[in-house]
Amino acid sequence: MIRLSNGTSEGVGTETRLARLSLHTLWGLLITMSAGLILSCGSDKPTNPCGGIDAISSVLLTNPAYSPIDTSVYYFDSGAPKSYYDEFRQNCGAPFSRVVPTGIYRVRLNDDSPAELVLEGAIQPRISPDGKTMYCIRGSFEVWRMSLPNGQPEFIKDYEFSSPSWYGSDTLLAMSRSYGISLFDIRNDSIINIGLNGYSPDASVDKKICHIWGGAIYAFVSGEDQLLRSHSLYDVVNHLRWSPDGTEVTFESGSPPKIRVVNLVGQERVLSPGGETDPCFTADGDSILYIRRTGINTPLILDGQVWIMSAKDGSQKRPVTTWSRIRP
Repeated sequence: MIRLSNGTSEGVGTETRLARLSLHTLWGLLITMSAGLILSCGSDKPTNPCGGIDAISSVLLTNPAYSPIDTSVYYFDSGAPKSYYDEFRQNCGAPFSRVVPTGIYRVRLNDDSPAELVLEGAIQPRISPDGKTMYCIRGSFEVWRMSLPNGQPEFIKDYEFSSPSWYGSDTLLAMSRSYGISLFDIRNDSIINIGLNGYSPDASVDKKICHIWGGAIYAFVSGEDQLLRSHSLYDVVNHLRWSPDGTEVTFESGSPPKIRVVNLVGQERVLSPGGETDPCFTADGDSILYIRRTGINTPLILDGQVWIMSAKDGSQKRPVTTWSRIRP
């Protein structure tokens, strides 16, 4: 079956807009929660209630992506605005020597060096199959690209896209728009409408698109939609990513979220016990990157880290970002 966007445009627009606004909504919620916690650590306590720390960032790490040319992991860190630092300093008296801005960061596997800010104010990094180009979203759904590892960022256009992914090897991107999913030709910056409803798309090198529609997971192959996983009211799915060979899709689902993998015939396996988000295969398909939440380690901050594990059975779990985002 093919679901044409002109048949259900109202529903698609509502659901997709909610998906696209989710990042902004979450950010607002995090800031609100953080501000409330900051105010609660007032002056009635005899000593500094926030502890001695020299760096601070907010709770949100997302979108890990892997580049095989330099074995680097790129991800989004929400950072914190200057007002957040100022208010924390005013209420808690803690000085800071390191600021963590919002943007896309890079850290190398098997390297203890601190992460490096690659592009400030950018989200949703997606790396080309050859590892040489990154596309991302910046500002008000602007499309940007950058040659890796150290090229200059280049603004393409503001197409109101989100969730870019590579459809094929090097010429097309699949992206989520306000009314569905479209392709973007990077050779001439043109949009190709394919009449596909849904959101949170991810494309494969062999030109399949997995996406969410009505809470279920579908794979769009040769103009037809194939159901991979049915909708469950108590098991919401998110963050779909193809394996490099296009035979499996990893995703998160449940509460707390668990990392799962489903193949093209609907067979599924669970790789994590819960509390993990944003899975992404490495270029060889042997491992999956993901975000692990380690809980509250100060009165204010949730410490999230990028981890890696076996894509086969979830074994060999270890952190990629071994440095602490909140340093004592």
